[in-house]
Parts: sequence; C-alpha cells; structure tokens
Amino acid sequence: MFRNTWLKLAAAVRFHRFSSKLLEVRAAEFLSRRRAARSGSRPLGLPRSVIIRITERCFLRCRMCGQNGDRGRLRNVRPSHRPVFDRRILERTIDEISRWPIKPFLKLTGGEPLVEHEMTLAALDRASSNGLVTKLNTNGVLLADERTARRVAISGLDYLSVSIDGPSDIHDLIRGLPGVYDRAIQGIRNIRRYGRQAAGRAPMILVSAVVSELNQDRIFDLAKRMDEEKIDWLNFEFMNFTTPALSEAAKSVVKNLFGTEETPWASFANPGLAGVDAGILADEIRAIRKARFSIPISFLGIGNLSARNIDDYYHNVEATLRRGICAMPYAAAFLVPPAHMVFCVDYPLYYYADLEETSVAEGWHSEKAASFRRGLADYHRRKGPNFPQCRRCNWRFN
Repeated sequence: MFRNTWLKLAAAVRFHRFSSKLLEVRAAEFLSRRRAARSGSRPLGLPRSVIIRITERCFLRCRMCGQNGDRGRLRNVRPSHRPVFDRRILERTIDEISRWPIKPFLKLTGGEPLVEHEMTLAALDRASSNGLVTKLNTNGVLLADERTARRVAISGLDYLSVSIDGPSDIHDLIRGLPGVYDRAIQGIRNIRRYGRQAAGRAPMILVSAVVSELNQDRIFDLAKRMDEEKIDWLNFEFMNFTTPALSEAAKSVVKNLFGTEETPWASFANPGLAGVDAGILADEIRAIRKARFSIPISFLGIGNLSARNIDDYYHNVEATLRRGICAMPYAAAFLVPPAHMVFCVDYPLYYYADLEETSVAEGWHSEKAASFRRGLADYHRRKGPNFPQCRRCNWRFN
C-alpha cells in the first residue's frame, strides 16, 4: 500500500499542471455539495469542469456502453445519422471558458472523439493555446496512426485516458472488434514516443478499465501488462449500470419533477454484465495490492473494496454507497451535440440551454438550470440518496 501511495504522489508531482487542476476541481465539488445542502439552486460560481461530447459516433460496440452496447440507446442508429458537436460553437465555447476568472478543466469525450479527427485535434490545439488544462477520453485505436498520435502528443494535451478492459482476448471480446487491443497498445506507444518531442508537456497516459462479469478474473493480468507498458497510471472503475426496477422508478421521478418521460438510463440496465462474483474480484484486487508494480493503480472508491462492499455495489442496488448530493450540476457543465447544455453526459434527459442562443455562462445561471438544481436538492433532502438512475454512477472517476 505504501509503495502504491508513493507512486501516486510521484505521478502527481510529475504531472503537476494536471494534478493541481484536479485538486482545484475536487475542492470545488466538495464546496458545491455543502452549498447545495443549504441552497438547492445556487452553483459555486461558474463550472470548474467543462465536458464536451464531440460526437456520438463510434466504430466499437463495447458491451457495457450506454450508447453502443448490448442495450445502447444508439445501437440501431446508423453512424451517419448520429449527431456531432457544432464546430463553430465548439471554437466559441473554448474561447469563452478560457476568459473566465478561473479557467475550468476541459474534457473532450464521445462516442470516439477522434472519429471527428480534424475537429478534435483543432480543439486540443485551441484549448492549449488558450491555457486550458485538457483531457481526452479515447478507445486508443485511432492513435495507432502515427500522424494522429503525433498531433495529439504535441498538442499540449495534459491527460490522455485510454480505455482497455483486459488482456487482448478479453478486451477484444468486450469491445466487439478483433485486433483493437493491439492497436490501442500501439497508440499508447506512439503517444509516449512523440510525447518526448512535446517540450516537457507530454500528456499523462492513464488506462481506464471497466470491471464487469467478463473480466473480473483477469484484472491482475491487465495490471501486469500495463506495468510492462510503463503507462503513467492504471484505474479500475466498477461498471456504470442500473436495473430495470431502478429505471422504472426513475421514470416516475423525472416525470413528476421535470415533466419529461425520456428514459436514457434504460440503456444502462444490463444485469448480465453485472453478475460479478464478489469473492473472485476481491481476490484479484488483493493480489494487485500485494504485487510490487512500478505504476500507480487506483480503484473506484466504494469503501474498503471488501467482498461485501463489492457485492453491495453489483447486487444490492438499494444500498446507499454515496450519501452526498451529486456535485455535477453545481460544479460541471456537460455539452452534447449539436450544442446543448445538460447536467449529465450519460443521462442527457434535461437540456437547460442551447448554445446557438446563449453563452455557457448564461446557460449555467439560467432559470431552467436553477429549476433542475432545486428539484435535485429537494429530492435529496426528502429521499436521502440521489435520483434512482444515479445509484451506480461512476462519472466522477472518468
């Protein structure tokens, strides 16, 4: 444990620009929760994180994905019909948030953002030139192209998160396409190689693994392989999922509070993948913690990671794992295609501003945004936890 803590601290010092911004964001989230408990509609100034979904297009079919997975809401929508963020508004937004008194942490995600190759790379360049700390979420496959990898590596990007869920056989099975593990690994190697040309600004490379029934007994194998690749950090997060019962409960809540019957969270009702054996997973975690890896390794925080806590996470959906109110509506702005502001990138049921008509700052302080915050705070005071569909959310760790 001490060795892993030391490795985390060493990584934080090495990538101090990113880690300083992350500490700032976490502090804002903490203060936002305290303010929300007193005043349900007032955020802590402007958002400290801005998350932009560049596109909903992706060429993978990841089993657990709420967009393209087994039950994804976009699975039957042709890629050419899926929305892409408005490039003009994207540029305007980056310019706007870079002028705020406290510049937010900017995250670009998807879909697969590098499908929109030129727009994403131009956004990274623009954000860097405006002094923003930036993160890119990707499946890593398109980074196997050396020209793409080089442009990403020298763009000024601070933090690259690559999704890998196990050794090659398991990863390819989960992601739905053969050969994608090898291409993602090649992409990581390309970033590391070209990052040496980045004048001290090579991005931190984090591999993010989602734990499900499909890989529960192979996460130690993944840790060994990532250690061999000398990535900068490995994070395991437990699967973001809901259940049919929670999905039905959520329908009633949002209809009563906001008058909408849209149910995007039903796409995360995938009980088959949540059939994790808590004993097997706890043993894998213990083995990882005992090993002397040379890279820092972290896990989604659900307590002490005992078999009991793991079992509660996957099988006891009524267990309250987080009692605090969700900080995202008070500290983070999520922007989704074509140019809408929402309070959650995974559950975009409530659009509170159209960036064709307003700025991010104006949308953030709009009455419609305040109405959502009041509804969330009132529900939290009456019921204790957050909305039913949010019981197993892991967004904060993305």
